[in-house]
Amino acid sequence: MDHSHHDHSMNTMHDMSGMSGMHEMNAMQTMAEKVAVASNSFCQGDMGMVMYMDGFRWTLKEEGNSCLNLYFASWTLNSKGKVFGAMVGVFLLAVLAEGISKIRHNLSLRARDVSTPLSERRKIAIFQTLLHGLHAFIGYTVMLATMTFSLELLCCVIFGLTTGYFVFGGESYSHVSTNPCCAFLEDEALERTFTSERAAENTRASISSVPSEAGNCCSSEVRTDTNSSQEFSADQA
Repeated sequence: MDHSHHDHSMNTMHDMSGMSGMHEMNAMQTMAEKVAVASNSFCQGDMGMVMYMDGFRWTLKEEGNSCLNLYFASWTLNSKGKVFGAMVGVFLLAVLAEGISKIRHNLSLRARDVSTPLSERRKIAIFQTLLHGLHAFIGYTVMLATMTFSLELLCCVIFGLTTGYFVFGGESYSHVSTNPCCAFLEDEALERTFTSERAAENTRASISSVPSEAGNCCSSEVRTDTNSSQEFSADQA
C-alpha cells in the first residue's frame, strides 16, 4: 500500500507540474497578445481597408479607426510612422505631377521651334509619349491616395500640387488643371491648341515676309495699280 500511495503522490505531483506549466504558457501567450494589441492600438484590423467607408476622417487624430491599405495589401498604415511616410510620399508624387507638366511644356516648345532638326523632333516625340504614360500613372496614383478618405493624405495632395505649381511656374504656361488624374489630357489639348495657333501665326508671318518679285501676283497687282495711277495722272495733265 505504501508503494501504491507513493506512486499516486508522484503522479499527482507530475500532473500538477504539467498543469502549472500549461498555465504559465497560457499566461505568457496572453501577455504577448496584450503587448501586440497595445503596440497596434493606433488602428483596428490586421487586414486593413482601402478607404474609410463612412467618409473623410483624420487618420492621426481619431482613435479606433480601421487600418488603411495604401495601394497594396502589404502597405498597411498601422502606425503613425507609416502614416507620416505615406504623407511624404503622396506629397512628392503631387509635386512630381506638376514638374512633368512643365517638362512636357518645354519639350513642346522645343519641338515647335523651326530651328529644331527633324531627328531631334522625333526623339522629343518618343520622349513625350513616355512622359504621357508616366504623367497618367502618377495622376491616377495621386487620385487613389485621396480616395482613401484620409484627410491627411488629401491635404498632402493639395499641398503638393500647390507647391509644384509655385515651384515650376504653372502660371507661365497656362497650366490651370487642378485634377492630377486628368492633367495629362488637359495638357495635351492645350498643346494641340497652341500648336495650331503657332502654325497659323507662322503661316501669316511667312506670307508677309515674301519679297516683292517679278511674277508675284501681289507685286504685279501693286505695279499695275501704280502704272494705272501714273497713266491717269498723265492723261489729266
